[in-house]
Amino acid sequence: MLFVFYHHIISVFPDWVDFFKAFNPFAEIFVLISGFMVGMVYLHREGGAAALLARAQKIFSAYFIIALPAGIGAALIGTKREPVLDAIVNVLSFRLDPTAIGILKFYGFMFLLLPIILPLYRANKLTTLLVSAILFSSTTYVTHVISPVNEDPLLSLLFALPQWQLFFMIGIFLGDLHRSQRLVGLTFYVSVALIFLIGIAVDAHFGLTSDGSKWPYSFEKFFNLLWTLPLMLLILLALYKALQHSAVLDVILNVGRNSLLAFLLSEIVRLSVKFVGVVFAVDPPIVWQQSIGLFGVVLVTFVLWLYQSHWKRLLTLALPLAGR
Repeated sequence: MLFVFYHHIISVFPDWVDFFKAFNPFAEIFVLISGFMVGMVYLHREGGAAALLARAQKIFSAYFIIALPAGIGAALIGTKREPVLDAIVNVLSFRLDPTAIGILKFYGFMFLLLPIILPLYRANKLTTLLVSAILFSSTTYVTHVISPVNEDPLLSLLFALPQWQLFFMIGIFLGDLHRSQRLVGLTFYVSVALIFLIGIAVDAHFGLTSDGSKWPYSFEKFFNLLWTLPLMLLILLALYKALQHSAVLDVILNVGRNSLLAFLLSEIVRLSVKFVGVVFAVDPPIVWQQSIGLFGVVLVTFVLWLYQSHWKRLLTLALPLAGR
């Protein structure tokens, strides 16, 4: 999540340098881990439909809390200067996405569909995973054939949903295996190593052509992911091992414990940086762009640590009093 936030914040500059075009598996890792947690928790919970639907409602609400003001602001001070009412309707109908947290739309729809998907998965895991892979392959192929898909936010979303669901479903599968203590072992390590070798060989064969685009997806990005995702997971594991006895780890893990709030806060930071850049025509050198991105990550991490350590308890006490 912190890598994603950094990437979002530095993208506000018009001539920024994207160092992660050939190595950018961060969003996929987040979706995979989300599916993993669903496979660990919701898959084996009886009568969990209400909780899933409530989660979907929270996700959509969180997205619109940021997207609507951003859309209105873009209509008032942006280059297009469209009517405010049109901007509101376009955001609500997904015809406009003025944010960098469009992935929340995917999560909202996935949690709406999980009360249907999870029973199907429990009934026949192999068939469900096969259908998931076919959906990914077919929609990814279509996005190569129909170029306007990339230009229409609604079409892009409709095609992205069956593309991103593959990583979510793989996560559910792995989470289910882990819950039954059948995931980690020799087969797992050999499989990951083979996937890494195949991915880097195919990606190198095509000249490492991935441009980092994820919305909608491409086969080039998928082959790139086959080696970058295992490598990034290995790096994250090494970082965790190095920090697991450090107090720093608790500060970082607050971002994951409050994931939805973290996304909203990161987008507020990104939009604030963008607003300053537009109003004051700020276009800092590359080093400053990277520094601003890192500062945004540190700020999100610190504020969420304060929230978890102090503000959350105070809010819990204050809200019932306000209700009375």
